[in-house]
Amino acid sequence: MGRPKYEHLLWLLHYVKEYRTEDASAKTCHTTSNTYRRRVNDFASGVYSLEDKVLVFDRRKSNARIGAKSFLSIDGTDVRIQRKQSDSYKAFFSYKFRKPGLRYLVALEIDSGNCALIFGPRLPGVYNETMMFREGIKDRLDPDERVVVDGGFKGEVAFISPEICQTDLEKEQHRNVRLRHETFNARIKRFKILSETYRGRDLNYHIVFFVVVAIIGRNEG
Repeated sequence: MGRPKYEHLLWLLHYVKEYRTEDASAKTCHTTSNTYRRRVNDFASGVYSLEDKVLVFDRRKSNARIGAKSFLSIDGTDVRIQRKQSDSYKAFFSYKFRKPGLRYLVALEIDSGNCALIFGPRLPGVYNETMMFREGIKDRLDPDERVVVDGGFKGEVAFISPEICQTDLEKEQHRNVRLRHETFNARIKRFKILSETYRGRDLNYHIVFFVVVAIIGRNEG
């Protein structure tokens, strides 16, 4: 008789949190590596399918103040991957690690702190954060809408960066929004599948685990 499904969900949580080898994790869960891999991937795909219901971009205004023009903070985050030296190695190179990686753009609701969007991955040696904003977020904003960013984002009137904050109040508000975003980034990096080097060969599947972690860590303390 098979194990109940909730136990397989625990396997997924254990996998993304600890990111041990499949053989070691399967041994801990008293199953075979093939069964462990299949169940983890099945549940990861199931959680990923909830993305449009949990990370809702169009909900960004629901908790906003009347008259507000800024509803999101956005930031880029890189994750390490395994990559052999090749002609494409430079495209994967992340200056944050001095090693190959993938880059994501994360958008949080300013008023609630909830994650509203995960965009990516893109190649960090090709895409900077502004390029990713233009591709994945810019056209989804209202014409007069603005977003809170750090100093790495350049060249868009929608950006509220530290440099344009004039008053002490504006600077303090900007710091508080950025601090919340940095806290979220740190929270999801507690999951070792994002903080350690990703070993998976299929990089197209990495977004699945990133979204799984974002959903799990969305309101984690």
